[in-house]
This record gives sequence, C-alpha cells and structure tokens, in this order.
Amino acid sequence: VWYAAGDPKISPDGKNLSFSSMYRGVNMLCTIPFEPRSGKEIFVKSGGKIGVPDLSRVQPEVTFKSKGIPLWEAYKPFIHAPYIGSDKDGETVGFYFMGADPVGENSYAANIFYGMKSESPGYDIIIKNNYFWPTVAVRMYDSADEDNTLGHGKDFWLREYGGELSLGLNVIHRTAPSVIKSSYRIGGRFKKFDGLDNIKTIKKKDKSVGIFGELALARMPDSARRDMTPQWGQELYFSHEEGLSQFTGELPGHNTFVSVTQYMPSLLKHQGFKLTVTHQNQNGFLYYDKGMSIPRGYNVYDSAGGLNLRKNLKLSFEYHFPLLYTDRGIGIMLYHMNLLKGSFFVDYGAGWDEEFAVSSFTEKARTSVGASLTTRSMILSWLPIEFGIAAGYKTREKEGFTNFILMYNNIN
Repeated sequence: VWYAAGDPKISPDGKNLSFSSMYRGVNMLCTIPFEPRSGKEIFVKSGGKIGVPDLSRVQPEVTFKSKGIPLWEAYKPFIHAPYIGSDKDGETVGFYFMGADPVGENSYAANIFYGMKSESPGYDIIIKNNYFWPTVAVRMYDSADEDNTLGHGKDFWLREYGGELSLGLNVIHRTAPSVIKSSYRIGGRFKKFDGLDNIKTIKKKDKSVGIFGELALARMPDSARRDMTPQWGQELYFSHEEGLSQFTGELPGHNTFVSVTQYMPSLLKHQGFKLTVTHQNQNGFLYYDKGMSIPRGYNVYDSAGGLNLRKNLKLSFEYHFPLLYTDRGIGIMLYHMNLLKGSFFVDYGAGWDEEFAVSSFTEKARTSVGASLTTRSMILSWLPIEFGIAAGYKTREKEGFTNFILMYNNIN
C-alpha cells in the first residue's frame, strides 16, 4: 500500500479483504487474503468509565475574523503551455488557462493561440457561475474553422467568431443499483463568419442568431471499473438549434441531432459491445458539421452515399477490449494513464434530402470497417479523455484510411 488505505470490506465467504488505496491521485481497489488467525495478537486494556467533565470551567471566547482571499490567489489559474492545436495552414501554439474560486462558485477556461503559418491569432473563453440553479455560462471565441460553413457542399475554411449565453442543469435521479443521470442546457448563440485567403462571404448572409437546447440522459448499471462498457447501459443525446431571421439574424434554418447508444456485455471478461444509432437533420444556408453522423473514413462533402445531403443516418457497431492496465502517470494529479485498449468497428450510413426510403437508403449506403488503439487517461484528476488512432477500410471504394482520436470519455 503506497498511501492511505480505507473502506475495508470482507468478502461473503470470509476469505478475502478488500480496501481502497490512493496511488498517483487515483483510488485503487485492492484485495488481500483475510486470515485473522495468522495475524499478530495485540492485547489492549479494557475500556473504562469516561470521566465527568468540569462544567464549571469558563469557556474562553474565541472570535474568528476572515481577512479575505486576494483576488489573484482565489482565481490563480492552472496553465498548460504550450497548448498545441491546428488551423487551415498547420499548427497553432498557445496557452490554456483554467481556474476557479475555492468553493467553485465561479470558474473559467481560456485557450489563447496563434497560427504559426497562418499568422492568425484566436481565442476561446468560457466563464461559468454555479451560484444559481441552473448554472450560467458565457462563451466568447474567435477562430478559423471548417466545421460550420456557409453554402452547401463547399470544402473551405472560414473565420468564425461570436458568443453564447446558456443555462445548464445536471440531475442525478438514482445511484443504485444503476446510476441514472441527466443534463439539460438552453441558450442563445451569435455567430459571425468572415472569409479567409481568397474566400469572400456575402455581407448580408454572414451572421447567425439562434436559440438552442440540449438533453443528455444516461443509465449506467453498477459494473466493474475494468469493464470496457457498462453492462446493458444506455445513453441518449438530443440537441436542436434554430436559426432566427429576427434580432439581426441573417441565416435562418435548423440543425437537429439525435444519438441513441446501447451497451452489451461480452462472454469474455471486461469486454463489451456498443451499438449506436445517429440521425442528423438540418436546413438553411448555414451548413452545420456532420462528422458524427457519417461513417468513419468519409468526408461530410462526399456525394457518394448522399453524405453531403441534409439528412443523415448512421448505424455503428463496436467491440471493445482491454490490452494493458497501465495505471501509471506523471505526478499525483497532472496526468494518469488508466489503460491501453483496442476496438473493432463497423459503420453503415447514408444521406438524403427528401422523404426517407429504405430501398434507396440501402442501395447507396456506405460501409467502413476497422480497428482502433486508444488509451484512457485522466488530466488534473478531473478531465477524463481517450485518445489514439483508428485505421479502417471503405468497402465500396476499396480504400483505406486513418484517423486520430481525441474525445471526452465519461465512462471511466
């Protein structure tokens, strides 16, 4: 045991003792044989009567006065430097700041960066206030982006900058035998688009004002921490953004995204299946990112399979398995690698514009198969991420592909 041990529990058969132990900032579950008869016998004196306290003694008066916390000490940030990203011309380098007051009422995160080749600065700042119920969040950003574009089926980068104001609420409905939790967020967004290099935007078609809502619902049954998937767990995510023509809005339209996931256990220990159905429906001059609703290996502008159209449906089947439980890190809090894992996947999907027809969908649907190698990690003891690489094969085009993976992992 490297550090403190606690939470002792004896197994039902009385042969093993389990306890938790802190190692490199992470609680570990440890087990040892439980043999009390082989242990060292220690004799202690029998308990005696507690003495009667002297209540006639005068209690001295103690007055505590707060001297306050200097503003800099309260909001002094963690700084990640250098913080590497990318834009249309290559790498961006900058600083990532993150901080909060001692009781967590106010928090902030800021990414300040500069394009090494594009010579373009940018920022992304988020400020949250948790004093109220729900949480109030404000976001301001300015960056080069290719996710949201103007027009239809055009592959180019734009400068997107704007702001967002939202109200969020997290609810835990049940903790046993399955954890059931949900989160809700509503708010308004303002976006402004400018062209980069030789790309020009239409002056009266470059501002978006919209309202949005998000819902996430999850049921996670109690399972071993080493399980790759929560046995028979479910997840639902829904979001909708409506672009307005009022309040200086020039890009009316909508974007609806729905994702449903079912987890299933495998016959092999700690391994499991994941089945996900994703649908996206959008309309308007503003063309929203569709990276999550098309098969892996394809581009959102590919006309093959109708993937560049306004409505998309994707079915994804994955098999996850552990390779190595590393349990190593840098420092107690800075970075911790939990495990190295692999997966096999099959994606099947297509797009359409008008009414959905099964025959048309199956005729033009595209399929990609492949495998991934990732690591589950924890940054600063609170940010769970999963990153690695995926390689696959597009069955219709008979072409291979590789993708870098970086995502937030809420199953840890």
